[in-house]
Amino acid sequence: CIWRTGMESTAEKKEIVIVGGGIIGCTSAYFLTRHPFYDPSKHKITLLEASKIAGGASGKAGGLLALWAYPRSIVPLSYQLHAQLAKEHDGDTRWGYRQIHCGQLSAKGRPSQTKAALSGKPANGESLSLNKRDGKALGKVTAAGLPKDLNWFAPESVRSYYEMGDPDTTAQVHPYHFTTAMAELAEQKGVKIVLGSVTSIDTANGEGVRSVTYEDKSSKEIHTIPASHVIVSAGPWTQRVYPPAPISGMRAHSVTITPSKPISAYAVFTEISLPPDFGNKDTFVKSKRPHSKTVTPEIYARPNNEAYAC
Repeated sequence: CIWRTGMESTAEKKEIVIVGGGIIGCTSAYFLTRHPFYDPSKHKITLLEASKIAGGASGKAGGLLALWAYPRSIVPLSYQLHAQLAKEHDGDTRWGYRQIHCGQLSAKGRPSQTKAALSGKPANGESLSLNKRDGKALGKVTAAGLPKDLNWFAPESVRSYYEMGDPDTTAQVHPYHFTTAMAELAEQKGVKIVLGSVTSIDTANGEGVRSVTYEDKSSKEIHTIPASHVIVSAGPWTQRVYPPAPISGMRAHSVTITPSKPISAYAVFTEISLPPDFGNKDTFVKSKRPHSKTVTPEIYARPNNEAYAC
């Protein structure tokens, strides 16, 4: 959502307020400071965030980039911009930008193992390895079409594998690091970042925007700042700021895992058939609700020895 005053001129002063410190708010701040007409002596940009930068979905998303994704009208531009930003600001180091493989995998789930097994020590005393495979296991990998370097799926469980994208068409970022880096780069160019919850926006009875009022997160004091333009990028909290907005939230979950050994650079869309007794036994806590017979988690290997699943 964007409000602005009626008069527009590159010469007049502007008070731009961005509500929401997620990926949209932070990249809006970044690109505004890179606009050819941006002049910090005339243009004041304030970014208001209620909790912390990238504190919501922007810091917990998957971060997959793909030329084969949708919508096709915007994907090529987004993919190109990510590559340019990574090149300009050392994104490989700052936010884990890298090109990867991506595939769709079908597998049959195995019964849950004991606590000792999950710690890397099965009941028989042998250790688990993410990298070593014997000849029989490699044969199953080949039969299922599983790439040999995709070393973090049990080959006996895999039914099929289909490649969706390669490093020429697929890449990734760490969303939290990317979003916070965009905020830092915008701040370096003059953007003021304030932690505070917006309580009201004065829209001058629909004729424009005059000011934004917020409660400071630390002091709990109420402040009102002038605004000639307001960009609302508050995600599922948008209706709290602007009730007419047709935006609502959806609850979702994601987890990150630290593997015992490095894992190869793949993003995998899975379809896993669960064992018949899943949720009834062989688990540490018995399930309190029935499970679907098939689950479809997305699992992405990340740099710095991390795996993301949602």
